[in-house]
Amino acid sequence: MTKPQEEYMDLAWGLLYDTLSPEERALALRLAASEPAFLEALQLELALKKELTKLKTPIPEGVKLRVYAKIRGTMGQALYRAVLRTVLETTMPKMLGWVMQIFERSVFVSE
Repeated sequence: MTKPQEEYMDLAWGLLYDTLSPEERALALRLAASEPAFLEALQLELALKKELTKLKTPIPEGVKLRVYAKIRGTMGQALYRAVLRTVLETTMPKMLGWVMQIFERSVFVSE
């Protein structure tokens, strides 16, 4: 593929998917009106776009719900773990002090 053909394909793709700047859009429309090579590239891109839309299949509603539930469940588990970790890191040293005192007392009593 030559350089002008690649540029034509890029401009045609951008025109079809509406990603061109106003200047590029004006250039593409001028080329479509005057340049047969650009018009051919535009027709090829349009045919490709139509073929790709035929290949797209919508996701069944059941699958959508399962995926959404898994995402929500994963996020919920991550949030639960983060909160639990924070709570344990905050409370464990305090609780451990009381447990150690009870343990030391029971050890000394046993001796």
